[in-house]
Amino acid sequence: MKHFLAFILALFAYTANAQTGITVTGRVTDDAGNAIERATVTMTRLDDGTKLAPVITGNDGTFMIDSISEGRYTLGITCVGYDKYNKKLRVSGPLDLGAVVMGGSAKMLDEVTVMADYSSVKSNGTITVRVKGNPLAKGLTLLDFMKFMRGVSVRGEDVSVYGRQNTLIYLEEQEITQEQMKTIDPSMISHIDVITNPDASYGLGIGGVIKIYLRDDGGVLGTLTFNGRASQDGLLRALPGLNFLYARGKVRVSNLLTGSLHDKSVRSQVQNDVADNVETQTETNSVTRGNGYFMDNLALRYSPTDLDRIYVYGGVRMSNGETSTSSHDGTDFLNINSLSKPRYYSAGLQYKHFFRKDSVSYLFFRGSYSGQDYSEGLSYVLNSTADNARLGYNTNNVWIDPVLHVVLNKKSNLNAGLVYGYMYDKHDDTGTTQLGYIRDGRYVSSGADYGAWVDYSTKIGKFLYVQGTLNYHGTKTVFRDRIDSKNDVDLWEDGIYPSIFAQWNLSKEENPSPAKEFYINFNYQYYYSLPNYNYTLPTVTWQGQNQYSIGNPDLTKENRHDFYVWLAYHRKWTVYYDFNYGDNLVKVIMHADPDRKDTYFTRPENAGWQIQHKLSVAYQTKLFDFWYTNTEMIVRNRRESMPGKSVSQTSLYFSTSNNFKIAKNYGITLDFAASTKTKTLSYEYDGWFNLNAQAYMSLLKNKLNVNLSYNGVFYNRPKMTVYGDGWMLTRKYLSHNTSVSLNVSWNFSIGKKIKDNRDMPSIGSAGRAIPTF
Repeated sequence: MKHFLAFILALFAYTANAQTGITVTGRVTDDAGNAIERATVTMTRLDDGTKLAPVITGNDGTFMIDSISEGRYTLGITCVGYDKYNKKLRVSGPLDLGAVVMGGSAKMLDEVTVMADYSSVKSNGTITVRVKGNPLAKGLTLLDFMKFMRGVSVRGEDVSVYGRQNTLIYLEEQEITQEQMKTIDPSMISHIDVITNPDASYGLGIGGVIKIYLRDDGGVLGTLTFNGRASQDGLLRALPGLNFLYARGKVRVSNLLTGSLHDKSVRSQVQNDVADNVETQTETNSVTRGNGYFMDNLALRYSPTDLDRIYVYGGVRMSNGETSTSSHDGTDFLNINSLSKPRYYSAGLQYKHFFRKDSVSYLFFRGSYSGQDYSEGLSYVLNSTADNARLGYNTNNVWIDPVLHVVLNKKSNLNAGLVYGYMYDKHDDTGTTQLGYIRDGRYVSSGADYGAWVDYSTKIGKFLYVQGTLNYHGTKTVFRDRIDSKNDVDLWEDGIYPSIFAQWNLSKEENPSPAKEFYINFNYQYYYSLPNYNYTLPTVTWQGQNQYSIGNPDLTKENRHDFYVWLAYHRKWTVYYDFNYGDNLVKVIMHADPDRKDTYFTRPENAGWQIQHKLSVAYQTKLFDFWYTNTEMIVRNRRESMPGKSVSQTSLYFSTSNNFKIAKNYGITLDFAASTKTKTLSYEYDGWFNLNAQAYMSLLKNKLNVNLSYNGVFYNRPKMTVYGDGWMLTRKYLSHNTSVSLNVSWNFSIGKKIKDNRDMPSIGSAGRAIPTF
């Protein structure tokens, strides 16, 4: 560790002397003076035709090309939707071109535009999708728009990169939840980066990062939203929201505000248990109501100088929930009522310092705190016997991670960072006294994470990019049972985890057009995966009369090796192969309760190993002027094994999202997804299919967007089966999957333009997971 810190200090000394040569700067705008972001700027020497490495304009339209020698050049600027810009100029010293105006292209028509025209692939594998001005974004929610983005998988309401686990969502430089992401209207977004190869600053074992950047127009830029949903069970959701971004001088403020007028979910299932040749059928119905919901995230940025940015942010989430569950098997009747009051709060500080005005090398420090208070009252009534329980906990988390980014030269970068995190979680549970459903709990769980990492990236020649990373991580876990010390756990785990990434541009052009795009990249990483923290807590949660879940404090980390190959051919085809091997994997296993007849419980366990092969082929194109499609087929072969049991199976997954443009601002979409039967060590799940449809419109110059969805036009009800020693359990969900959703957004902007929109943070919130299916 001492050597690592000395290395970082040496990097500081290097940055003080980096960057030489002449610098050319400017700001690219349209005819109205609006900034044009994501434009490609090139410079070519007139005497020998040498091309300098292209740069991309920022959110405010600015660009900088450094280390230029004296001479005559041709400045070229290209951007989808604008005529190509060319100008000859002489460079003899630092040159500021001021505003460079690009005219709109007469060839760019909404009806013939495809997503590939608004996307590009960087040398490090990051896919950038321009949202501002993208005709495919008109009238759609952000979630629906993402269905047509390369590299993004949308399954239900879950978003991921290539369907990988552990995908993170960022609003610029701060992580947010998927729930918060859905409140952002596409009209507020400049562009989205799909980071397929996230560096170690995001954490180890991260499947991908989706990074959203806001637009830079308006002193006040905002959106009023309303989301409603209804089904045969009545009104399910009525959620208003307000998002805004305001800037004046050196200060900028953003706010994400969401509330709930009504929130309800209904779940019904039938379960058949066969033990000793005797079958028992249990029906369970559950209704959850949110009696008030409020979430607010406020962020403030202050820029005291051109080289420094300070961010302060905080958030709060408060809600009251009520759940009523009834379960009966023909003989006994159980009713469970729950009243919960979760409170989440968080705060953070970020500081970013650029070493020189013309440098992109910087030091970034982030410190954050989050906490939650939770209380829940439970009442159980079994036939005529009543009993009560109460659960409560208080959790505090602190996270600190400084990062140093150094540009060594035009082709090479060096990143390094440290990580420290601390968590303290205190539980106080009062169990039932007669029925024995919940036992008393007095325990404390605490832990600390320590890490250090460094990665180096370089471009070899014009077309090959390579990045290598070395990551050290250690984690300490302490569990103290205040009632029975026999359950205490002390655990220390650490390791060194390498990874390597390479991307080869086969198109033989440094900045190919979408029609000529041809990339292949490779990635190998060895990483750990810590168990879901809530899986380690010995809290009991009943889902019905004969099933409950319980955590496992003895869980240890998973070890995984992953190798993938990604091929993008032209703008239509993407092929992706992934090989993953993992051991000591955490699986949720179901057991028969030896003390309760016909009762089963689920518990997470480190159970064996897994080998998985996954092949994905995606086709994305405009079939006709009015029809845009994004279709994917995935073949997955999985082998899992643990003592006494092995599973080997191949499954197919198919999805297609289709956008039919009826007119310039009106259209409909159809989404269909299906999967064959899947098997794991935990359970078997039947094949399934689902079709959703929606109509959308964009009115009043895209200020008003209306989206009406019919979810579950047709679908099936798959069955889940679990096998045990002398018993079998089957479960089928009977809930209504058909619903109607209405999304309305009003976009507004007031005041002067915001000239810098980098790194605006927001706040996420934590949630508790229980180890069940």
